[in-house]
Amino acid sequence: MEITDLLCHDLQRKSQDICNALSLVTSTKVLLQKMKNERWDDLLSCVTTFCQKLKIEIPDLSSSYSSRDYKQLKSISELCQWLIKTRRAANFHLIYRLATLILTLLVSTATTERSFSAMSLVKTRLRNKMEDEFLNDSLVLYFERELAEKISLETIVEDFKLAKDRRIPL
Repeated sequence: MEITDLLCHDLQRKSQDICNALSLVTSTKVLLQKMKNERWDDLLSCVTTFCQKLKIEIPDLSSSYSSRDYKQLKSISELCQWLIKTRRAANFHLIYRLATLILTLLVSTATTERSFSAMSLVKTRLRNKMEDEFLNDSLVLYFERELAEKISLETIVEDFKLAKDRRIPL
């Protein structure tokens, strides 16, 4: 860990040139290979002793590796669904958050652009003094015009009559 930590710190310095950085990577690679060849067994026994002392499960490193089902995922949407289905969204919360942001970004951008476009149609120079509440109501009607077209004028009049008692009957 110390070997890779030193490499990370050296690479984060802004004064590094590319030749020096490549030299650092190469020397780190040689040191890691040397550690693997000479001290790997000592490190593994130390880690195993530590895990046994704290009753931490040690995976069988000699067992064969089997490919996971997540390699078959084809889209970000499938990745999000897989993370939730396997209950791994909590473990990979940053990946899940990034994926959901990517999925909602296009929708939120399109909705915002649609809203501004509609507002420019509803609020013209002639209607520039429109109050916020009236503008909001007008935009809701504009956005939901398919639903608004299904409502009859008679229904609106009846709802208006029932909403509040009037001094003069309508």
